Amino acid sequence: MTTNQRIDVIATSISGSVSDWRKVDRIVPLFRQHGEENVQLVVLDSHREARAKTCELARAGSTRIISAGGSGTFNSVVEGCLDAGVDLRPLRLGFLRKGSADLIGKVLGMPDNIEEAGGGVC
Repeated sequence: MTTNQRIDVIATSISGSVSDWRKVDRIVPLFRQHGEENVQLVVLDSHREARAKTCELARAGSTRIISAGGSGTFNSVVEGCLDAGVDLRPLRLGFLRKGSADLIGKVLGMPDNIEEAGGGVC
């Protein structure tokens, strides 16, 4: 589904391997390839920064936020949404596997290949 609303992707530099970082480089081009032109990739150095940035984005009205990291990054994104103190009903969260252990993705049976994983995001 293509909309004019921006997709905000939060990635942390502390999670994942070199091959995981190659995934991050492909996120914006893949969304554009699927008709989503309004994508912002934000790379942060810590979970604390990810939490603060997510809070800022949610307060500013962002409703499509994707965590590109492991379970720690995703947890920080969720906490940032809660910290924002806004109505969370319109919020859509996505998760792209990029963590060291990939526990969330493995438990959910998500593909590790970013091209396969993005089919149903947002």
